[in-house]
Amino acid sequence: MPAVVLLDRYHLYKSVETKFYSMISQVDAFMEIHHFPIKLQKKVHQYYKYKYRLRYFDESRFDDNISESLQTEIRYHQLRTLVKNITFFDGVPLEVLERVFIHLKKEIYLPQDVIIRAGAKGDSMFFISSGTVAVFSPTGKEVCHLSDGDYFGEIAIVFPNEKTTATIIALEICEVYRLDRKPFKQCMEKQEDVYKKIQKEAKRRLKETHQIHRRQILVTSKNPKVS
Repeated sequence: MPAVVLLDRYHLYKSVETKFYSMISQVDAFMEIHHFPIKLQKKVHQYYKYKYRLRYFDESRFDDNISESLQTEIRYHQLRTLVKNITFFDGVPLEVLERVFIHLKKEIYLPQDVIIRAGAKGDSMFFISSGTVAVFSPTGKEVCHLSDGDYFGEIAIVFPNEKTTATIIALEICEVYRLDRKPFKQCMEKQEDVYKKIQKEAKRRLKETHQIHRRQILVTSKNPKVS
């Protein structure tokens, strides 16, 4: 590789690194003005370091300068591995998936962050790109762990009148993609057969969740010391 190319890459690397530390300085100033406690300051630093990997780049400015079709292609490239492992999308035509991808919003959760709380009104589902979450029943019993390629919250976007059936807590830094109900329904408007299949799968998972909850209540009632 020519030396001039290496030099250009080095300057680019140093530039985005400098921008990152400049941003962190502004964040520190904000937290100092508002008297953030040390514990919260550390959590904020952890979030920014994970999100930007010590290199700042404004993704929104990148998206603003390219066409929607190219944005879709880029997003599909970013999510192709994730989608291959998600049974929720089985049978969904590629052109519909591409429309769904546009509406996926990346979010980062730190350890012990509550992503969903049982009994709340939800309007989003989540796909885990990386990390591990714990699933707790409404009674506080830990049910299982979910990790890369798993998803949760689908009941919220399929059955709007159903309250969330579990509390989801991040066990480590988690990168997830959120899909809201409104854009999902819009993508499914002309996909009645696919939507019915998704509803059927959501009903099955909802039924399983209720059965697990009932069993836990029964065990607890027979042995109050079981938690």
